Amino acid sequence: MHRKTWNIAEIKRNINQIAIECKSPYNEGFTSFEIKKELYLIKEHIDNILSSCPTFAGEQDWLHEREKELIIKHLKQ
Repeated sequence: MHRKTWNIAEIKRNINQIAIECKSPYNEGFTSFEIKKELYLIKEHIDNILSSCPTFAGEQDWLHEREKELIIKHLKQ
């Protein structure tokens, strides 16, 4: 098995820090928009990588289940 050299919790923490800064009421629109652009660039990068990866057995089932979980979570709010 391949040893992971990354930490998902740390990646999420970093992205959350960007989002917090983007939503900060202490930033004016120009600064916040520049920060939001960084989030778009991260999303674009991830989308490009995902589209270049192969599709694996069980992947569609996992994505479908994940989507149902997110819908249920959203409906509970």
